[in-house]
Amino acid sequence: MGLRRAAWRQGKAAGRVAWEWLREQPPVKRKLSEAERRIALHRAQIEERLKRFEAELLEWLRQVEASQGIPSQRGSSPSLSESYARLGVAYGAPLAEVRRAWRLKMRACHPDLSRDPMEKERAEREARLINEAFQVIKAALGA
Repeated sequence: MGLRRAAWRQGKAAGRVAWEWLREQPPVKRKLSEAERRIALHRAQIEERLKRFEAELLEWLRQVEASQGIPSQRGSSPSLSESYARLGVAYGAPLAEVRRAWRLKMRACHPDLSRDPMEKERAEREARLINEAFQVIKAALGA
């Protein structure tokens, strides 16, 4: 091993010892803890912004799909976000909440409750759409 390399290693070891000693000094300790606190604060703010951005992006995608700007990949079946919107529940809602909304919607537009033939036809169409949306969500949730 050459003299230069040995000197470099000695310097590196001395630097580590000096840094360990310096870190324990009260003014440096205070500055380091303040820096760590600020880093943690900024990290939390960044994570919160990222969550908001993801939520806004998902909402925007759902709106685009709902407005039929993007055709559904399942042919005539509605997309998952369209299905949630059709049942009036938040995207990603648990199955129990989806089932409750489905029952309420079906009760409101059941075809047998209509006496007028035109109204009955509209109710049948609406019931078909609601059932289709419920089936898409059930399939996506694996139920």
